[in-house]
Amino acid sequence: MAKKIEDHAGDPLAAAVAADAAAAAPDAPAPGEGAGPEPAPAAPVGPDYRQEAGELLRFLLAIAVPYFRSLGDVWTREAQADFCEAAAPVMEKYSFSLASIKTLPELRLALVALPLMVKSIECVKLELEARRAAAATEVKTESPAAAEAAPAL
Repeated sequence: MAKKIEDHAGDPLAAAVAADAAAAAPDAPAPGEGAGPEPAPAAPVGPDYRQEAGELLRFLLAIAVPYFRSLGDVWTREAQADFCEAAAPVMEKYSFSLASIKTLPELRLALVALPLMVKSIECVKLELEARRAAAATEVKTESPAAAEAAPAL
């Protein structure tokens, strides 16, 4: 450290800064000296497999529950948490995560479209049933009058 201070003998401000730095952190290199090797970059953090399992389960339930409503009673929050706890180590073992799925946009489309399609089919079915019921009611109410008006053979 003293050598660096002496190097700044012609520049009193630089010498003072170097002296202050040396006094503040005696083990730290003086200004201008290399700080040593740069620290290694942090290891990349992998996915949170428990969270990934939860997202995958919610995705599958969002598709299945509209078809089978009773699944909502089976897959309670507690059951989902238990599943995630058990699935996470397996997903980690096989390095399986949602990020590893190459068709994620397609799966997201399915997540949005399938429940909407189920609801659409139900609406069409109810509409057709209502039309049939209305048509059957019209036929029943018109039948007695039509029978009286029809000529006898």
